Amino acid sequence: MKIIYYDNHLIVAYKPFGVATQKSLEHFDNLEDQVKEWLKKKYDKPGNVFLHAVHRLDLMTGGIVVLAKTEKALKRLNESIKKGEFDKTYFAVVEGSLKDLKGKLVHYLKHNDFRTEISEIQKDGYKKCELEYEVLGRAKGVSLVKIKLLTGRYHQIRGQFSYIGNPVVGDVKYGSKTKYGKNKIALIHKEVELVHPIKKEKMTFSVGLPKEWPWDIFRASGS
Repeated sequence: MKIIYYDNHLIVAYKPFGVATQKSLEHFDNLEDQVKEWLKKKYDKPGNVFLHAVHRLDLMTGGIVVLAKTEKALKRLNESIKKGEFDKTYFAVVEGSLKDLKGKLVHYLKHNDFRTEISEIQKDGYKKCELEYEVLGRAKGVSLVKIKLLTGRYHQIRGQFSYIGNPVVGDVKYGSKTKYGKNKIALIHKEVELVHPIKKEKMTFSVGLPKEWPWDIFRASGS
């Protein structure tokens, strides 16, 4: 866990791969509690502190998580997300080569028993899901893809790319045949642009790509 930014209203943290965003029956160790401990030590607060993740990342993904330090900040950030003022950019390594170097994926998604089901047509219980992507490079049977979420559905990126035949590397649940690592897939929330809940200023935060990704090979190979 790393703290990227903090003030009196919010914290932006890096969530490692294999760590849950919030506590659950299946996952006791989680980012939210780790940041709470960091706050207690920094400000010498022995009691409970208010902290709530504004959005979640899957256990096996890494990257930026925004957390609210006050109820007012949490409410305003949630409102900002509903207004579309919360832009999230992901990077992924997916299997194979995509047909188009740039494109938009539009499907319908249903959250079903810890897995997402994808359809090309509207069905009962399915919600529309959209994302835009750009292929940045290709190497050794995989592609590096930049992804901008237009909707935020359960396992949306994983489900949509699997559906078109390009599952995220390491994502066995969605059909990947390429090994990556324990409790991790090649998907990272790399950048977020948001409106500060109190100052009303636009802020952008970014993290680097995992060191094990062959970024130099991608750049050399081109698209």
